Amino acid sequence: VYAQIKKGVKVKKITPSKADRIFQLVSGTVDYSGFQHAELVVEAATENLELKKKIFSELEASVSDTTIIASNTSSLSIDVMAETI
Repeated sequence: VYAQIKKGVKVKKITPSKADRIFQLVSGTVDYSGFQHAELVVEAATENLELKKKIFSELEASVSDTTIIASNTSSLSIDVMAETI
């Protein structure tokens, strides 16, 4: 995200002040702390169905009822991944 926003500033698609606001809205983590406040979570693990099912299950336990859980999968069925939820 940081690299893409910096690129946008460099080519003058967004202003530096808008970039700063975007940076303040995006965060990353290696665990599930803080996920209860997230409005959107994007799972981006490798294309491994069992791993993605595990992640979806853990996410479900860590987010609010209104959080949108998305995936970057290109070949696996979202419906199959969601069966664990």
